[in-house]
Amino acid sequence: MPTPTAVTTEQYMEAVCAAGRAAQRGSASAELRALAELEQGAQCFLPAAHLRDAWGLTRAETLLLYVCIACLAEGKPLPGRAQAASLLAGFGQDFWQGTAGLFVPGADGGCLHPAAVDFLLQRTPRPWPGARLVLGTPDTLYHSQEVLERMERFVQALTRTPQPVDTAAVVLCGPDGSGRRFLLEQLAVRQGFSLLLLETPDALSAADLEVYSRIYNALPCAVNARNAWPELAGLSLALYTAPEQGLEGPAPARTVLCCTVQPMTPADSVRAVENRCGKDAAAVWAQAARVCRPAVGRLLAACGRAEAQALCGEKKESAFLQALREENGAALRTGAQKLTTGYRFADLVVSAPAERQLREICTFARVRGTVYGDWGFGHKSGAGRGITALFYGASGTGKTMAAGVVANELGLELYRVDLSQLISKYIGETQKNIGRIFDGASRGDCVLFFDEADALFARRSDASDAQDRYSNAEIAYLLQRTEQYDGIILLATNLLQNFDEAFRRRIGFMVHFTLPDESQRLRLWQAAFPPRTPVEGLDRELLAAQLELSGAGIRSCAVYAACLAAAAQAPVTMDLVVRAARREYEKEGKAFPPRLDAIYPQERSMQG
Repeated sequence: MPTPTAVTTEQYMEAVCAAGRAAQRGSASAELRALAELEQGAQCFLPAAHLRDAWGLTRAETLLLYVCIACLAEGKPLPGRAQAASLLAGFGQDFWQGTAGLFVPGADGGCLHPAAVDFLLQRTPRPWPGARLVLGTPDTLYHSQEVLERMERFVQALTRTPQPVDTAAVVLCGPDGSGRRFLLEQLAVRQGFSLLLLETPDALSAADLEVYSRIYNALPCAVNARNAWPELAGLSLALYTAPEQGLEGPAPARTVLCCTVQPMTPADSVRAVENRCGKDAAAVWAQAARVCRPAVGRLLAACGRAEAQALCGEKKESAFLQALREENGAALRTGAQKLTTGYRFADLVVSAPAERQLREICTFARVRGTVYGDWGFGHKSGAGRGITALFYGASGTGKTMAAGVVANELGLELYRVDLSQLISKYIGETQKNIGRIFDGASRGDCVLFFDEADALFARRSDASDAQDRYSNAEIAYLLQRTEQYDGIILLATNLLQNFDEAFRRRIGFMVHFTLPDESQRLRLWQAAFPPRTPVEGLDRELLAAQLELSGAGIRSCAVYAACLAAAAQAPVTMDLVVRAARREYEKEGKAFPPRLDAIYPQERSMQG
C-alpha cells in the first residue's frame, strides 16, 4: 500500500468503491479500516470524505454513499427508494430521512441527488435553468480594488465572530457593465468559495440551494436583483448585484453590506489590455478607449479571443478590436440592424456647416471622458453623458451616410433601430421594446441610429382618449431613456416640424442637410462611377449644372446608367446617364431641364 502522502484521488476512490462493494456483500470492516488509513495525512482531494463531512453522515448513511459511488464507477443504476431503505436497514439504520437533501428518497433516477452525482463523476455542474455555478480562479483585478477589499473584510469578520450572524448579505450596486459579477467571483474564490449565480428567484429551490452550497461551498448570488429574494432570506450569507440605486423594499438580511462599483476607467482598461494582449494592442486600444466604454467581462473576453486569433497568425491588436466589436454587437441582436459602411469624411459631400458639426460630434465623443470624469462635470450633471444629434433635411441628402461616417471615425459599430420591431399596438409593449434597445446598447459600445425618427419622436397630443394617453406615455418614456443614455444617438428625419418640442430641447446637435449646390453636385458626379467602370464622353460639369439632384439621386442615376451599359456591353455614355436622369425626374414629378433635353432628346437617349 502506498504511503498516505503519496495517495492519489483515483486510488482513494478505488478504496471507496471497494468499501461499497463489501458493504453490499454484508461486511466492510476491513475495507473501512483501510480507507481510514488512506485518509490520514492524504494530500489529495477526497470527494467521498467531502460529502460525508459536509452532511455529517451516520455510519449507515456513509456506507450507502459508498455503495452509490461503487455503482457509478461500474456504470450500474443507483439504488432506488426501496433498495436504499433496505440497505440502510442492513447497515443498522431503521429509518429513511434523505439526510438534508444529499439522498433523494422519491427520485426515480436513484437515491443520490443529481448534483452529488455530477460532483463524483467530475462532470460540469448542471443546475436548473436560470442558475449557473462558477468555479472561479484568481484573476488580476484592474479596478475597484478598494471595494473588493472591503467585501473581503466583511466576509472574514463574519467567520471570526464568536456568535455568528444569523443572516448576512452583500449588495454590490452599480451600472451594467461595471464588473459587479467579476468582483463577486473574485471575492468568492479568494475566500475559498464558488459562486452560484441565480437569474430568477425560482431558479433553485431552498433544498437545492442547500445541496449546491454544501457540495461546492457555494455562495448564492442574485443577479440584477431589484428586490430582496425570500428564497435567500434564511441563508447565512447571500450576495446580490443590484442597480446603482440599490435594492428596493425590505433589507435582504439582518446584516447588510452595500458597496457601489464604478465602471472601469480608460486607464484601467488600457492596463488590462496591456496585461492580456501586450503593449502594441494596448497602444491601439488607448486611442479607442477615449470613445468606447466596454463592460469588464466583454473587454476580457475580447482579450481572450484576440490571443486565440494571434495563435492563428493574425496581429493581436487588430484581432482585439474586431473581437471587441463582435462582443459588443451580441447585445443588440434583436430590435436593431448593423449597418456596415466604409465611408469617411473624404467620401462625404455636404455643406461646410454640416461637416463642421459632424466633426464636432466626433470630437465631443472623444473628449467627454475627460470633461465628465477628470474635470468633474459628471458630478454636477444628473442626466446622462451621452451625445444626441438630429440630422434633418430633404431625402437623399446624405443623412444615413453621415451616420456611417461618424461611427467609422469613432471606431464604433452603427446599429439602425428597426421601428417595425419597436412600435407595438399592444399596451406597454412599445416601452418594453424601447427599454430592451437601450439596455442592449448600454452593454455594448455602438452608435444607435433612428432613421425616419419622426415616426417615433412625434409631437405629443392632447389626451382626448386612452389611446392618446398611452401614446404620450410612450413618447415620455422614450425621452427619459434618451436623456439617461450615456452613448451616442443619431436621428434622421425629413420632417423636422413633426418632432416633439421637449425632445428638440434635449438634442445636443442639430445638423441641417441641404440639397447639394452645383459645386457639390460636381464632386458627387466625379465620384459617382468607380474607377473600373468603363465610361466614354461624360460631361460631368454639364450634368452638375443642369441636373438638380440629391446625392442619392445622382447615385441612382449612375447605377441605372451602368446597368443599361452592362446590358448593352458598352461603356457608360452621356445618352445613358441622361436617360437615367429622366427616370429620376419622373419619379420626383419634376420637369426635365430644357437645355439638357435639347442636347439629348428623349428619342436619342432611348436609342442609346
